[in-house]
Amino acid sequence: MMMSGFSDYLEELTSRQSHNFLYSSVRKNSKIIHRIENDEVVDVPLAKVKSGEIIAFYTGEKILVDGEIMAGNAVINEASITGEYQAAVKTKGNVVFAGTVIESGQLRVKAEKLGTQTEEAAIYRLLAEAETNKSRLQKSADALAQKMVPISFGVATATYLLTQNWLKAVGILVIDFVCGVKLSSEIAILATMNHFTQKGIVIKGGQAIENTARVREVIFDKTGTLTVGKPVIQKILVSENFSQDELLRAGAYAEQHASHPLGRALMAESEKRGLAYPSLQIADEEVITGYGIIARNYQQKDTVIVGSLKIMRRFKVQGFERISENYTELSNAIYLAVNDKALGIVLISDQVRPAMAKTIQQLRNLNIAKITMLTGDRGAAASEVAEQLGITNVRSELLPRDKVDYIKRAEKNHPVMMVGDGLNDSAALKWSTVGVALGSHASDAAKSASDIFINDGRPEVISDAVYASQKTMRVIKQNYAGVLGFNVSAIILSFNGKINPIVGAFIHNGTTIGVILRSLLKLH
Repeated sequence: MMMSGFSDYLEELTSRQSHNFLYSSVRKNSKIIHRIENDEVVDVPLAKVKSGEIIAFYTGEKILVDGEIMAGNAVINEASITGEYQAAVKTKGNVVFAGTVIESGQLRVKAEKLGTQTEEAAIYRLLAEAETNKSRLQKSADALAQKMVPISFGVATATYLLTQNWLKAVGILVIDFVCGVKLSSEIAILATMNHFTQKGIVIKGGQAIENTARVREVIFDKTGTLTVGKPVIQKILVSENFSQDELLRAGAYAEQHASHPLGRALMAESEKRGLAYPSLQIADEEVITGYGIIARNYQQKDTVIVGSLKIMRRFKVQGFERISENYTELSNAIYLAVNDKALGIVLISDQVRPAMAKTIQQLRNLNIAKITMLTGDRGAAASEVAEQLGITNVRSELLPRDKVDYIKRAEKNHPVMMVGDGLNDSAALKWSTVGVALGSHASDAAKSASDIFINDGRPEVISDAVYASQKTMRVIKQNYAGVLGFNVSAIILSFNGKINPIVGAFIHNGTTIGVILRSLLKLH
């Protein structure tokens, strides 16, 4: 009973911490915002902004409202909402969401949704709503133990009435089922939790283990979950008479001030190869939002152009067709030119996590009937990752509420596990039967919403957790059978006068000790 009470206390504490996190997150939104008044920028508290007013946002700032862009253009990181690592180009007429960040450019946005109306706030609202909708399931051990107590008293009373023998009645009364049933399940669950805690994996209670054992569909977010979430260079295509190092050196010169993920991938490869390049002066740099970068005075005489195919067409750069016959169809590519001549093409990809393919196969071997990918990323990028991992059920370009809707539909058929890492995954994690937050980089919201938190980000632990949970529940059920079998036999023997109360107590306590030891040994 003490262990059961402590478990209830931990559950209540976890719930309270989750709500405190939600409230503190809402309070963080009380920031200063740039409101346009008579064509002048005036800084005011966000709480004073009204729907319909025009708000200015600049490079590096977090957008604090949902609304329509009225002027300007910018490259926006929408990973917190969509989960897509590749930044989106936004111009007049496009919609922006609170919680996204401007990587470059500036915007004037007509505020349409504020505070609790924004997409960011909707994520927290879904999280809080799921917290109240998830009913606390009574552990099977408690339910079974509670049922057996009146049965034991009833059988003892019936024995006395039938035999008029106090010794037989007492012999049956001392053979109760509560200790064996409750302790065998508690020890099994604690042994499993302790096993994973030693590996840096947090399992939030026995209910998480019980639910994990029932899972029949595992749903993965893509960016940062199935993939590393950090774009890297996949292939470098160069023009004749140029080397890869020359291309990377020129690209690093142009991208050294950039914050775009694709540019950072190019910089990382240059640093990995130890390539030196001149320092780019601000006066020599021209950023064309949504197109690319023009960097002048490279090696004191050349102009480097880096960006999308659109910027190359804008400056009438020729020669990419000789570098790649399929150059017009390439996605996630950086095009480079020097002095209006094609230099090369760098193909970028988001790497699949090591061991993820093996993990998915192991899940299938554990009777997981369906593997699904839900992502805010584009269809082409999602399909590329899904093909590498053999995932056939893919949903792309989803908002957080779309993920929740999918999970609600899926749970009508079977228990579901959701694996994610970002703020945009948190509501889906909470609504799923079992939520798994993967990696130390996971957002606080994802960690709070999850039932299982894998700190080191090793995907193989997911299949380990499913296997261990299935095994734990098998051991608990076998323990129940053992407790019931031995104690029922002892009751029958006591009723027939074959054993006295001392022997009955010995059988009862021996059975309890036996199932505890079995739980420890089986789940070591």
